[in-house]
Amino acid sequence: MFQSTAITTASLLTTTLLITSALAAPSGRIHTAAAAPQHRNRPRAPSAGCGLTPDIGDGASKGYKTTAGRDYKVHLPRDYSENTAAPLIFSYHGAGGSVDQQADLDRLADVEFNTDHIVVYLQGNADDPTQPDRTTWEGAPENHSDDVSYTRDVLNAIVAAYCVDEARVYAAGFSQGGGFVGAQLACTADLSTRFAAYAPVSGAYYQKQVDQEGECVPDTVSIDCAAMISSGAADEEGGEVLGRRAAMNVPIMAFHGGSDDTIHYEGGFRNGACLPTIRHFVDTWVAADGLGAVPVNQTMEGSSVAMRYGGSEDDALVTLVYAGDEVGHAWMSTATGTATFEASEWIMAFFKSHSLA
Repeated sequence: MFQSTAITTASLLTTTLLITSALAAPSGRIHTAAAAPQHRNRPRAPSAGCGLTPDIGDGASKGYKTTAGRDYKVHLPRDYSENTAAPLIFSYHGAGGSVDQQADLDRLADVEFNTDHIVVYLQGNADDPTQPDRTTWEGAPENHSDDVSYTRDVLNAIVAAYCVDEARVYAAGFSQGGGFVGAQLACTADLSTRFAAYAPVSGAYYQKQVDQEGECVPDTVSIDCAAMISSGAADEEGGEVLGRRAAMNVPIMAFHGGSDDTIHYEGGFRNGACLPTIRHFVDTWVAADGLGAVPVNQTMEGSSVAMRYGGSEDDALVTLVYAGDEVGHAWMSTATGTATFEASEWIMAFFKSHSLA
């Protein structure tokens, strides 16, 4: 199904804030996985690619194309071994972005944050011929691509080519890529049982069913995905639409800034679709996951706060990280001065705390 640019597929591979946690680190950073080792010893689920010699060196990256011409880039971590199943992260850029821009932005392939997870950067499509540089993802009002199928095909290729722990596959994304992760990918019947956790950053959670500005009520607009999960809807053959996800255990960590003037924290009508408030989006997932409406809060520097539901540390099922009143449309990082914490550090700790096994 896939063909590398260099080799063939066969050889390829949220409600009222009442509780303040006493667990907050003085630096305002989330506890790292080292502080929660109980999450590290989960059973592995080795993929078919285990034992195969990769065509990428450890710590290096390589680009590939699908047979349909879609690009993606694979990064092998420094500590990769073809005999040890490695966790896997899929990362999605924002509208108008690219795989290289996303790698520079999220730094999830940098040894500062990651020495053992494979990272795959996927490339969105430019559907509008009048805007050839505006690459977007399924879920954007102007997008007509089947990016869920694209994701599925890339995932199948990766687990066949590399030694992947199929119980620890994760997805992260920025802006509209984050919206795809949180409002599309997490809602797909089969893929929701293959990804263990999701981390959208400054996500654009478009609800295209509302296409009139006067009908867009950000506080109450229906969130199609989470509502379907909560209802436990059945497919045409009577099976659960979202399988495991109907069991109410979707781990999501969402980040957003209070001064985001691209995807407003308070939502609104944009590009012909309705954006929910970030709290409404998260609250709907909290309800879908069957969690209590009152979070455990970790206060951080300035006006930043992490609101956790279903747990008080990295293992919380749903977390909303309000990055601060002055934080705009960004992948939060101290290196770029966009926040007082590193979103990538939080994401890695969150991912390491969740597994399908």
